[in-house]
Amino acid sequence: MRTAVLIAAATLVLGVSGCGSSPAAVQPAAPPPAPAAASGAEPDESGCPLSAEALSSATGMTWALRTTEPDHELETLPGVKADVCVLTSDDRPQQGGDPLVLRVDTAEGADAEKVRTEFEASCSRNGGTATDSSAATGTRVCTSEYLPEALLGDNDRVVEVYYVAADQETAKELEGSFDKVLAAVQ
Repeated sequence: MRTAVLIAAATLVLGVSGCGSSPAAVQPAAPPPAPAAASGAEPDESGCPLSAEALSSATGMTWALRTTEPDHELETLPGVKADVCVLTSDDRPQQGGDPLVLRVDTAEGADAEKVRTEFEASCSRNGGTATDSSAATGTRVCTSEYLPEALLGDNDRVVEVYYVAADQETAKELEGSFDKVLAAVQ
């Protein structure tokens, strides 16, 4: 299922496995970017459409940009590439003491359409329902027994936002702030 793939992928991308190694292709992120001056600010110098500061404000937790990986082949869609940003929070350690993870994948052009199609199909396969959201223009949210996922954008660019492997207690807490997280995406 998508959740198991995402858990494995996040572990691989973050290098949070027990052996502490990380793949050579993952670029360590610069220190967390400076706070945005106001809502609606342009993405920071990291290129991520969601800053750690905006995510911290939306969730009430402290987040940091852990890694960025431009032009990364998506684990769930071989041949499709996206710019990946992985943000983490140590405020709610998860199973095994791993940090809480939020992943943001940005795809453009033909890859954006493939991501959009897979988002809808994956939501349905996992027993979820994809609906429009008023949190941001062009937003679809998949709700299921798992954490919510969202796809934002239209035309030639989509941004997929999802938490990875949060425990049930944390998942319940995060559901209430998910619209705020989506509204903070640039």
